[in-house]
Amino acid sequence: MTRALVVTLVLMACLLAGLSPAQGSSSWTRSVNRFECGSRLVSVGDSRYEVLRKCGEPSWRDAWEEERLERVGGIPYFDGSPYYASRVPFLANVHVWVEEWVYNRGPSRFIRVLRFENNRLIDIEVGDYGY
Repeated sequence: MTRALVVTLVLMACLLAGLSPAQGSSSWTRSVNRFECGSRLVSVGDSRYEVLRKCGEPSWRDAWEEERLERVGGIPYFDGSPYYASRVPFLANVHVWVEEWVYNRGPSRFIRVLRFENNRLIDIEVGDYGY
């Protein structure tokens, strides 16, 4: 195989695995759906309380509120058709409470970054080795 083909295949494999080669090898991250805290399993969808009970206090926390514009429902309107089911969608400002927790389990294990939105775990990222 030519060198260009090998590089292309490696980049495609990285992208399919959820890794970003542009970030450099020392800061690659990928998302997972669950991880183990000792003998307990933490999964996307768990509450903050469940994660805290299973894993204990994180090494680091950050929290903030985001305001997002989301498409919601709609207002019924009559458009002359025999069906009165038509709706005009509209956008609304929604406030979301976001928290990120970092679990550093030492130099022989990967760092885990947990992201919560409105008290529910929505993402688990795997970072570099801990310290």
